[in-house]
Amino acid sequence: MSWKPPKILVGAPTADVKNYCAEDWVENVKRFLYPTEVDVFLADNSESKGNEKYLKSLGAQSQRVNFAPDDPIISRITKGHNLVRQKALEGGYDFLLHLETDIFPPDDVLIRLLAHRKAVVGASYDVFDWHDREPVMIQIKEEHDKEPSGAHVKGKHNLLAYDGNLTQAWANGIGCVLIHKSILELIEFRYDKDRDGFCDSWFAYDLRAKGIPMYVDTSIYAYHQNKDWRKFGNEFVSKVHTY
Repeated sequence: MSWKPPKILVGAPTADVKNYCAEDWVENVKRFLYPTEVDVFLADNSESKGNEKYLKSLGAQSQRVNFAPDDPIISRITKGHNLVRQKALEGGYDFLLHLETDIFPPDDVLIRLLAHRKAVVGASYDVFDWHDREPVMIQIKEEHDKEPSGAHVKGKHNLLAYDGNLTQAWANGIGCVLIHKSILELIEFRYDKDRDGFCDSWFAYDLRAKGIPMYVDTSIYAYHQNKDWRKFGNEFVSKVHTY
């Protein structure tokens, strides 16, 4: 029996607010180095209908997320994550590369992440902008400047944490993370309507609760093209919470 490479789905929730880089994102995914073609699926949770048609025209599979008009944004996002999860499981994929649609990893990201043979392993990327720009990873141990365990690894203070090695993290977000199907079968994306935190925070929490480590390859940097986050993000986050 001949060897076959793992079957991989690249996917994430998205919306028309990210269309400014949608075409570039799809083209970047098409350049990924891999022995076989990878499939792309985007769960569209735009306010208005029809954006999934635009995403399909770029070469991605896409489906609109079903949500009620009064659904809070965080609920819609969570439903999008779980639609992607459902597609990965029902499609018989071995791995999901959960890749947010404004994050651009290098062409060899798949083969480098797969080489670690971990159930959950991601790449480094930055969040926020201007002087607040910092790596998303949160370390499991005390950092070099003696911040307490679980403190954010700020790039301007803790560059030594990014030493090019594979690092176990307390949390790393899910902007660019390779997840094995066994984890998708075990953990559903969720949020808590009474507490802060997006799906990525709760995903990391649920991994820790089950004793499953999350790893970060600090040698891989994915560019985060989060356009005007200072203007857009603050308004967006203010609408996210349900309390």
